[in-house]
Amino acid sequence: MTIAEQRSPRYRSIFDRAMIAIAYTTADGRILEANAKLCQMLGYTLDELRELSIGELTHGEDRAREAQLRRELLCGARAAITDQQRYLRKSGEALWVKRMATLDAGAGAGEPCLIEVLEDVSERRELEERFRETFDHASVGIMHSSLDRRVLMINHKFCEMVGYSAEELQQGSVRRIHHPEDTDADQHLEKRLVAGEIDSFSFEKRYVRKDGSIFWAHRTVSLARDEAGRPKYFIRVIEDISARKEAEEELRHLAHYDMLTNLPNRALFRDRLIQALAQARRSEALLAVMFLDLDRFKLVNDSLGHAIGDLLLKQVAHRLTACVRASDTVGRLSGDEFGIILAGLHSAEDAHLVAQKIVQIFSSPFRLDGHDRYVTTSIGISLYPSDGQDDESLIKAADAAMYRAKQTGRNNYHFYTEISTQSPS
Repeated sequence: MTIAEQRSPRYRSIFDRAMIAIAYTTADGRILEANAKLCQMLGYTLDELRELSIGELTHGEDRAREAQLRRELLCGARAAITDQQRYLRKSGEALWVKRMATLDAGAGAGEPCLIEVLEDVSERRELEERFRETFDHASVGIMHSSLDRRVLMINHKFCEMVGYSAEELQQGSVRRIHHPEDTDADQHLEKRLVAGEIDSFSFEKRYVRKDGSIFWAHRTVSLARDEAGRPKYFIRVIEDISARKEAEEELRHLAHYDMLTNLPNRALFRDRLIQALAQARRSEALLAVMFLDLDRFKLVNDSLGHAIGDLLLKQVAHRLTACVRASDTVGRLSGDEFGIILAGLHSAEDAHLVAQKIVQIFSSPFRLDGHDRYVTTSIGISLYPSDGQDDESLIKAADAAMYRAKQTGRNNYHFYTEISTQSPS
């Protein structure tokens, strides 16, 4: 009499009609009884299954583990078996099965017997494998992190971005790879996400690689919840946007800096002047604006060529920068016209000393095309607040003073106050 036949008619009916696969097996794995669902799952008839053992139905790579788990259950080292392993259909096709097995003392005529419940999870495993492959081979970084920001799971791309292995990243908080200035920049958004006020958010922030270098990333953050709606973990999708940031920075640089000398252009010079004036008003400090024009620059261009003229402008930029403080601004305003902003001066004498220094440094020849060339400059100076209260008036005053310096023999400088009662011709 089979085990199913030993049970009540009601039990036998349930056993035969069960929607899950059930088998009774001996201590060494021989199949004593199996229901219709198991026969259907594996493609065998009941009589064929009774001629087989669980070991024979188990994939070769999983047999050692299956046998070990069975021994542990039989000797009392474990109360039950719950695992996943591969079984072989009659066709030879492998399928993943979730197995739950316990000892059944009431079956097997005194012989130890296991009742095993088997569920085909091949489709689920396939979906998990597809997810894993998508996760691991995605072209963007993907991270799962706990609500307290511990790294739970991370893909190859993000490891590649930051230079850490997954094991290294899982040893601590995600804070270790955040730029110090950006660590808590989006914390309030994460709180809103957990509270259910928003479904996701995007953010740009900096990360620190293992070698200490920094890169910009665009992140989209969402939240995984369980069936009851409780927060489980954050899902972070990270895209390296360093190349885009560099391109944007290059465009900003081109928009605000002179390509030849790399000095601030007229637009940035005016913006810096507006900012310096705001600071001067707050601190009631003195500020000077200088306008400089190279004397007879056209002659250099016409006689030596534009390439030599460009070389001269680069050397002029270098010399002017050497004459001022790091906090001051030197800009190229047009062809051979330069501007200087001297902020936080104690008196007009400070501007006077800088102008003298510039005239002196221009007394040394410029090395151009293998020859020494002497080029001088004329300088006009306006002061805040005596010569103007805004950027436009100060620029006009410095420009007028510069033209007066040219009219009085070049290679010198004039303050606007010295000509304010006269009309420059």
